[in-house]
Order: sequence, then structure tokens, then C-alpha cells
Amino acid sequence: MDFILPTLGLWIISALVVTPLTKLSVNARRRREGLVATGAAQPVPEDWESVAKTHYIAWDVLVLGVFGLTAGLMFGSPFIGISTKLKGWPGMIAFIGASFVGSALHGR
Repeated sequence: MDFILPTLGLWIISALVVTPLTKLSVNARRRREGLVATGAAQPVPEDWESVAKTHYIAWDVLVLGVFGLTAGLMFGSPFIGISTKLKGWPGMIAFIGASFVGSALHGR
């Protein structure tokens, strides 16, 4: 039962913070490379799906690492969560590791 709230937190943070940051960074890269999106739906080439996944993982690790460290510092206990997506595992591992670091620093 102790993993339900951290897992819910992972999902909420991913939906509200990581996904929008990913969209912003991918769109900024597309603009830099001259691939400005118009109002019409455009097919996404295979390589851009890879770019989007890479950006998602990077933002996920950064945001959830900070979130895990903060949660560990605030509550003084490490958190364990699960991810249902393969691309969410690096961020989840960063969250768990950072929460252990935060909980260790909390006791000092």
C-alpha cells in the first residue's frame, strides 16, 4: 500500500509537468531545424518519435529526481513507485533514488 501514493504522484507529475515540457522542447527543436508546425495535423516522421521519447526521458529523470529529493527531505522516508510505461522507468528510478537521498539528508 505504501507505493500507491508515490505512484499516483509520479503519474500526476508526469502528466502535468513532464509531458508539457517535452512538447515545448520538441517543438523548439523542430523550429530550430526549420520544421515549423502549421495548424494542420502533420504526420510525425519516425525519427521525431525517437527525439520525442529521448526528450521525455530526459525531462522525466530531471523533474522526478527533483520531486523525489524534495519528497524525501519533506517526509523523511524513501518512496517507491511503479511506472506502467517503459519510457517512464528511468524517471521512476531517479525518483526512488532521490527520495532515498532526501530521506537520508532529512535525518541529519
